[in-house]
Amino acid sequence: MITLQHTLVTLMGLRGNERELDEEVQYVLLPDAIRKYCGPRQYSHFEQAYDGSDVSWFKYPLMLKNLTKEEVDRLPKHIVSEIKKCDLGETTDIGTYEEHNTHLPPKYFAGVKKHLTQDFIFDRFVREIIDCSKMYEGKYIFNGQEYDGKGIRGVIADIEHHGVYVLAHMLNKGYGITANQEWFDKHVKERLDAEYPEELAESAYGYMKIKPEINERITNGDWSHLNEGTIPYEQYLKMYEEVIKEMPKIDYERKGAEDRVAQGKPAFETKKTKTAHEEPAEN
Repeated sequence: MITLQHTLVTLMGLRGNERELDEEVQYVLLPDAIRKYCGPRQYSHFEQAYDGSDVSWFKYPLMLKNLTKEEVDRLPKHIVSEIKKCDLGETTDIGTYEEHNTHLPPKYFAGVKKHLTQDFIFDRFVREIIDCSKMYEGKYIFNGQEYDGKGIRGVIADIEHHGVYVLAHMLNKGYGITANQEWFDKHVKERLDAEYPEELAESAYGYMKIKPEINERITNGDWSHLNEGTIPYEQYLKMYEEVIKEMPKIDYERKGAEDRVAQGKPAFETKKTKTAHEEPAEN
């Protein structure tokens, strides 16, 4: 799922509340943005090993505005010992994210969890519509046609970009929001510029460009192309419905954590599920 989609599906989960989105979008987009500093996706997305025997993890930094790559390099992290070459990412393990990031403030914690949950569901969806049984051989089948890695990435990119158009329609129909590039400049770029280091903000927003023809359709309220995607419109709706349904659950968890903090209690219960590759003790 690309960051354009992450933003809009989060807003759908907030029932179109732009003020609430403005307060959390920097956290929702962070797992992709911070890859400029931490490197492999396995870290920030808590990807399982190909055989499920291990999970990569990363302890997210508390402070973002003055963050440097050198600071990120020093953060506790772990990557699985064997990564098979593949054009698709491995499965995201949200429990491992929770285990290693209870130090985060509730809103920050929830924003990252939203991103990981969205990716988990979208990645599973991709594997349901594409035959990935030979993905470690670089072979994929979609709609009866075989693709190599480059080809299937193109198919997925088409699905993602048309998915932005579908989400924009959902927001326009449900909440009267015109989620075009100008809207992203106001509600995303301004927030990233305010909350991220300059180079991280520029890098993250550099990927958030709506395709010109799609942006024009959104701006003009032209929804006559919804059925022209790589996959049927109904499949988009079913997948997004599942993602959106999970977002209020995360907000409910966040509210509970905020209430505990207000009572002078720890925001999160420590979850200890693994003994291997533990974090070093803090001095």
